[in-house]
Amino acid sequence: MSGLAPIAVLLVITGRFDVDGNVVVEARGGEGPVVTGPNSEPTVVSVLTPTVALHFDDHDLQLRLAYGPRISWSKSTDVPAGDPLILHVATLDARIQESSRLNLAGFANVSYGATDYAYLPQVFMATQATLPTPSKFVAATLGATVQLQATTNWLFRTTVEGIHRRPIDEKATTTADGAPNPQFVPFPRTTSVSLTPSLIGRLSRLDEMTFASGVTYQSTSTPTPGISPTDVPPVLSMRAEILTVTPTIGWRTHLSRRYDLHLAGGVAYHHIFASSSLARPSPITPAAAADVGIHLLSSQDVTIRATSGVVLDYFLDPILGTSGRRGLAFFRVLSTLPQSWSVGIDASFATSLEAAPVNATNPDETVASVALPVRHRASDHVTMEVGGRWSERAPHFKAPNFAFHQPQFWLYVLLTGTSRTVPAFRAP
Repeated sequence: MSGLAPIAVLLVITGRFDVDGNVVVEARGGEGPVVTGPNSEPTVVSVLTPTVALHFDDHDLQLRLAYGPRISWSKSTDVPAGDPLILHVATLDARIQESSRLNLAGFANVSYGATDYAYLPQVFMATQATLPTPSKFVAATLGATVQLQATTNWLFRTTVEGIHRRPIDEKATTTADGAPNPQFVPFPRTTSVSLTPSLIGRLSRLDEMTFASGVTYQSTSTPTPGISPTDVPPVLSMRAEILTVTPTIGWRTHLSRRYDLHLAGGVAYHHIFASSSLARPSPITPAAAADVGIHLLSSQDVTIRATSGVVLDYFLDPILGTSGRRGLAFFRVLSTLPQSWSVGIDASFATSLEAAPVNATNPDETVASVALPVRHRASDHVTMEVGGRWSERAPHFKAPNFAFHQPQFWLYVLLTGTSRTVPAFRAP
């Protein structure tokens, strides 16, 4: 063990190790749910995220280990400012260059603690319609990618990812008089593992084909609302377990100097192992995706790029424990401007494509959101962002009570200071 210290000192001296840090400060105000549930109300939120990272660079191996607590305070009309919510986040990234033809990359992310309602789409996904009641939780994600340049024109890529989330405390599922709390949505225990091998071939200077086959196992469970989680026998818990296999074929082409087109299609085969809430759909459903990239403007000082697309997939909702066809649409614009400025638009819409709502309670199955960020590279070590975010949620389109009912609108300012040099803003 005594010989490790000189080795560590030597690694630092030779420059293989590097330490850096950054601090992100955000202040936002507007209307939206905060901590207690889905009801929107005027709210002010401040967030502080200090992060420290350790880098290791040995030519063919790069590692980055980082940790930073996300500390948030909020004050709304009905909920006074209380103790801060702290979410501990640790990440590990690794890249290995085995040879000129073989690359490996991996990552790990662990989150532990509590956060507010508005942050939950980042815990699950931006297109998650029904969100759980905020509570303390732990979430871990592991992933790896292997990429092999088999020939000049053919690339083999395989990705694997595992996700696990679970609550580490349970909020009361009943009101003061013992009745079921209609505002309570349990934080689910979810596990998923996915493997996606793909073969990418360059057919010509303009055309590229992709053959892929994703295999995903997902399991989710939550206690029945209105019953203490510690008293719920397995039969009273919502539980779903499903395997989905999705072979697809895709084509990407440059239609012209201004337009790029991507099309993909296939089928999703799904097998339900266990379910207390899933319907028994047809075992095979279509899967498809299409998007168009547009180079609206390209000059020495200004660039504008836009991307718009739609996706049809088969989705297991980890909150509701239901599955079915889902449609997504998105629209993105990014413009880089002189003096290190950029302006963007990021809009998305997702909804269930099943024939009817999942059940008689008509939970949210539709979500729409828009973000308008304006960024500025103030110096080599400071960036600034201002903008607005909007989102709303609604039940299934055929629900008798269909209406967008959960408005969130935020105006925000975000400052980032970092010890590393901030790269210049450039068009993607």
